Amino acid sequence: MGKIKELGGRRFGSLMVSEFVGLNNHRKAVWRCRCDCGQEVNVSGNNLASGNTRSCGCLPHWADLAGERFGKLVAVSPTEKRKRYNVIWKCDCDCGGVAEIVAGALTSGHTKSCGCLLREVRASEAIDISGQRFGSLQAIRISGRGRTVDWECLCVCGRVHIVPGSELRRGTTGSCGCAIRRRADFRRRHLAEAGVDSPEHQKAVRQSNEYREWRSLVFEQDDYTCRLCGESGFRLNAHHIKSFAKYPADRFETDNGLTFCLDCHRGVHSKYGRMLDGTEDYLEELV
Repeated sequence: MGKIKELGGRRFGSLMVSEFVGLNNHRKAVWRCRCDCGQEVNVSGNNLASGNTRSCGCLPHWADLAGERFGKLVAVSPTEKRKRYNVIWKCDCDCGGVAEIVAGALTSGHTKSCGCLLREVRASEAIDISGQRFGSLQAIRISGRGRTVDWECLCVCGRVHIVPGSELRRGTTGSCGCAIRRRADFRRRHLAEAGVDSPEHQKAVRQSNEYREWRSLVFEQDDYTCRLCGESGFRLNAHHIKSFAKYPADRFETDNGLTFCLDCHRGVHSKYGRMLDGTEDYLEELV
């Protein structure tokens, strides 16, 4: 590579170059810069010279957006939250929803609604299944909740349950949860007499549709959030308050389940063991 052009002490937008850092993976010179907002960032000399990078990421997100309209959104007030130094704004949507949006997504035009525009598009393209029956559920109308096309469904037990249309068509959801409760009553009467079943049968039960439905209901009642650390996401386990092996009659009771993340679930069993009965002090300590 050629001689590195000296940029120390020069200003580029809101960035003041302080010192040379080294070369990046592309053999380009990288400079440490201090932004007017106080943050320090490392920027390649090419991006500085070309004007592609003129701040640490805070511009133009310092601007006061209160009252401005962006599509169906009206910026209300900035929050204390940041995403890569970008201010996140609380916004009201014309549909009545409230959303928190990164300022850059508003000013760039990337985000124009709370998600309702996407739902409207997907709803217009969705297969009309109103009136159709899926197990114990009958689809009534498209729901406005969620980013997917969700359907309000009437269950045979009388409850209204909201289910993604894809789950209805795949057959993964066939009731509001009452079916699993009925099956649990049936299993309680028969498994209670049999006692603890074999490991092979326990493995088969964990792979059954009933077990998957039970997990989903436990996650739903805890809002997909770990009861110990508050983590939410995909690394979640459904914990049996009463041991899965010791109390087969209570395996599919939603009241017998708590949502834990993977690490917390391992920690609970490491501390209290596997054969829990739900009456020990551990339950009070956990919840």
